[in-house]
Amino acid sequence: PLVAPTLPLWPAAGVLLGLLPALVAPVPPGPSPSTSKESAP
Repeated sequence: PLVAPTLPLWPAAGVLLGLLPALVAPVPPGPSPSTSKESAP
């Protein structure tokens, strides 16, 4: 019974892990590109 709920948790964890970096990644790069553009010219 403990193994049954564990299997469905893996895909759920994978989705959460995929969403976490997706939400965290776009945040830091937001201000970064702005500085890069200003520094480039």
